[in-house]
Amino acid sequence: MSDPAPARRPGVSAAAQPKRWSGEHRTDRSRPSTAAQPDLEAVARRAVEAALGAGADEAEAFAEEDRSRQIRVYEGGVESLSDAGGRGVGVRAFLDGRAGHAFGTDLGDEGLRALAAAAADAARVADPDEHGGLPDETGASETKGLYSPELAAWSTERKVELALEVERAARAREGVSQVEDTVYADGEGTVALVNSRGFSCAYRASSAHAYASAFAGEGADLMTGLGVGMARDPAGLDAAAIGGEAAERA
Repeated sequence: MSDPAPARRPGVSAAAQPKRWSGEHRTDRSRPSTAAQPDLEAVARRAVEAALGAGADEAEAFAEEDRSRQIRVYEGGVESLSDAGGRGVGVRAFLDGRAGHAFGTDLGDEGLRALAAAAADAARVADPDEHGGLPDETGASETKGLYSPELAAWSTERKVELALEVERAARAREGVSQVEDTVYADGEGTVALVNSRGFSCAYRASSAHAYASAFAGEGADLMTGLGVGMARDPAGLDAAAIGGEAAERA
């Protein structure tokens, strides 16, 4: 497909416009490297062991890694495109009926030991909670159908075209005066949870969604409508239905 023209919102100068295909990168935690990715269940297990070594009676660790993308289009062009990712681990340490929490992004042995020590130290100064502590071991349930490999098969260009199809579908309805906001977004992640009572599990999940905000009428009669679609991958999104819903609600 040919590159869509850069979009420009009314009343905003060209200098203030987001650059098309800027590849804007935001990182909320540490960015996943291109090296081999860690076994998050093993990371969580090491964090629990470190917490017990730091003096905790019991401990729990939650490790996660995620990646998300967002494409915003306006009047047939790409307004912004972002790609963000992160990973980290959280530790809960229990000591004498008290609980301490700590979160970090260093998944190495030294980082996990420091994190576990911080959680144990926090537990030592926390108020006692008679209802706190780990749950009894009940086993892990299967988590099927949460991740779709189809997500990885979609290129950025195909995702852009899907967002543009949503916008076109909303604009095609009679009476729609403006489509103000059209967004496609997706994400994928892995989560692991381990505790000192023997519980250990991990799962992978993916999601994709798109929405459009349409306006109909003018002045005091201006009405707005929102169309939304959600699935495990972009193939499960119906662009025509999402755009049509926004127009119909307006």
